[in-house]
Amino acid sequence: MNIGFFPSSLETFFTHSDRKLYSSFLFVNKTSREYQWIHSLELKEMKLIPYVLTTNKSFSSLTYEEIIADENFTLKCREFNINFIVAPYKISKKMNQWSMDQNIGFVSVSHTHQEKLDDKIWFDTFLKKYTIRKPQTISSSFIKTINVKKRIAIQEPHSEGSEGTFIVNNQENLDSLLETKKISLHKKYLVREFIPGPVYGISIFISKSLISLSSLRQQIFDHYLERTDEFIGIQWLLLKDLRNNERKEIHQVFTNLSKKLLKDGFEGLLSFDFILYRGKCYVLECNPRFTSATVQILAHQELINNIDVVNKDILNHIDCSQKINPITKIAQIPNAVYSGSTLFIKAFKKSAIKKTFNNGLYSLIDEKITFISPNVSGFRKDKHTLIFYSEMDVNEKYKDGEIIADIYSNFKLYETSGKLNTYGKRLIDFYNYYE
Repeated sequence: MNIGFFPSSLETFFTHSDRKLYSSFLFVNKTSREYQWIHSLELKEMKLIPYVLTTNKSFSSLTYEEIIADENFTLKCREFNINFIVAPYKISKKMNQWSMDQNIGFVSVSHTHQEKLDDKIWFDTFLKKYTIRKPQTISSSFIKTINVKKRIAIQEPHSEGSEGTFIVNNQENLDSLLETKKISLHKKYLVREFIPGPVYGISIFISKSLISLSSLRQQIFDHYLERTDEFIGIQWLLLKDLRNNERKEIHQVFTNLSKKLLKDGFEGLLSFDFILYRGKCYVLECNPRFTSATVQILAHQELINNIDVVNKDILNHIDCSQKINPITKIAQIPNAVYSGSTLFIKAFKKSAIKKTFNNGLYSLIDEKITFISPNVSGFRKDKHTLIFYSEMDVNEKYKDGEIIADIYSNFKLYETSGKLNTYGKRLIDFYNYYE
């Protein structure tokens, strides 16, 4: 079996391939910055597949759908007899059709299941069906009949991150959103009661033989660079940060939810957002794909009970003959001591990017940032290190708020309140694309 990876998702560098069962290949675009970066590394266990696309668009602006659907990419897959591709992002309808046409599978949650879990209205109905605690649903239809009497949350069914989510305090707020056309009377929305408190995340690997819960993380929403609050990263939490009753509550809720999902045929690495309020866990939504937490889950596998989830998922896809084990092993939330963070660097000017930074491993000691190596595998070893990755190039322009770089650190970047700490602010100042 031949398995293809994309370097930009970084999972490649922390997945231990089972070389007796499959060979790993790395797709590298010859016109991109990643090509030079990859060629500076010594990748002994992985063969490179260099390719050039037919499009003239900049590589950093392309979606995975555009890359995979390109004729030249397809020809390379055939040339190297690729059987599966590890898909780090959502499988679109077009990608799913390509997969069936080429007889090349995706290592991910299936397209059909992604479509369901991504739909916030569908998932809300699923939670209700199995009586899993969630915010009370006010409406899952058109909003023209809603009369705002208390604080509510309105979400577009297929929105991601903080986009498409609106917190409405009163009728005046709702009328303003309608007037500015941020919300439409002609679309369906999920409208629920607003529950106060920090938003947390958990990843769960679900398979026929194993359900493994990850450590918990806080979802960080901040307004750095003078923008309104938006999702900018995560902060991993220690188990001791929670009360005993909260730990038991979270474990019970997500073990139950995982069993119901497995019963209905859902498998793979799933991530969930939830709120803890007065000791109770309220499930908000599901992200059925790799997220900003996945790189650290693979690099520091103690975060998910020492399981190499991508390798295990690959093996599950290769062996589709598994039968449901009547006794599925449950691995609880681990008592990991890791408290790293992720941070998105975002565009905040309409002017073109003036400079770029080397992809790879950096250290931050006493506010001094030092480039160590283009090879990120050392991220596992040193608590002072961080990974910086970007595909952006000089003179390219991006929309305000668009992510232009990812940072994965082995140390905290946020205060308990969720605001950037000294290290987080230092990184924002250092990785400045405009000066």
